[in-house]
Amino acid sequence: MTAARRRPLLAALVALASLATVAALPAAAAGDAGKAQSGDAGSVPAPHWYRQVEPALAAAEAADKLVLVDLYADWCGWCKQLDVEFRTPHFARWAQAYVLLRVDTEDGGEGSAMQAHVGARVLPTLAVIDARRVRVGLVQGYEPALKLTRALDDVVAAYRDKRRRIEGQAASQDRATRLAAADELRSIYDGGAAATIYRGVLEEPELPAADRVRVGAALTDALIMSGDFEAAHRSLGEARRVVAETSGSSRVLLDRILDGLTLELTQDLGDCDQVAELETFLRQHPSSSFASRARSRLDHLKSGSAAGCT
Repeated sequence: MTAARRRPLLAALVALASLATVAALPAAAAGDAGKAQSGDAGSVPAPHWYRQVEPALAAAEAADKLVLVDLYADWCGWCKQLDVEFRTPHFARWAQAYVLLRVDTEDGGEGSAMQAHVGARVLPTLAVIDARRVRVGLVQGYEPALKLTRALDDVVAAYRDKRRRIEGQAASQDRATRLAAADELRSIYDGGAAATIYRGVLEEPELPAADRVRVGAALTDALIMSGDFEAAHRSLGEARRVVAETSGSSRVLLDRILDGLTLELTQDLGDCDQVAELETFLRQHPSSSFASRARSRLDHLKSGSAAGCT
């Protein structure tokens, strides 16, 4: 499983729900549909759109570019109107600074996962991400090419301002300010940068035990998000060690958070290893609020892809 499928776990424990199905909510009047941009001159090669996520990310990393993701569905009429704008010379020139990726949000695979990852709730949506899948921002609904590219430029400029602000917060001497910066990084799926801050906080010897567990849980989630599953397992183990020494009413909540992270980590194992981990989880945490989900996943695995596991 790649980091693209990750949601911030602590937030997910509050919501525990999927994103709603997208709906077509155009941002501009129908009269604007397909309007060509005037004043474009000269021959510009047609933009190249990748159809698979990993090659697009690799191209973006190699070229040090951001990725513009076009999220569409076959039933979406405004997506087809937006495609007309993509063929204008203005858009073609502007798009040379990006790697372009087009995904079907109803494919049940990469496209659906990308829709959830960027938080697209309407179609059409254009998302900007970087080569590590960090979310830069969205422009939702139909706009003619000139307005569209201006809106995307504004999204990128706002993101860069946000990164400068977060970098300032991360350098603060105030712990709460640094943690707020890490949480904001995690909210845009920059798990690696968030993990660096959380680790720094955990190195503070005076950090209370309950706070140490909460930060450790956030670190684990950030590491899952960044794809560093080995380090995430270590972080989770340390958080469990600390919570075992914790007393009081907060322990129930801390246990719940750690159980959710444990269940999340099992998804990145092979089928047979996942079965073994789920069985261990159920033995060690039979009364967990996540036990029913673990049993359901275990039954599904044993009746399907992991039927031959012993």
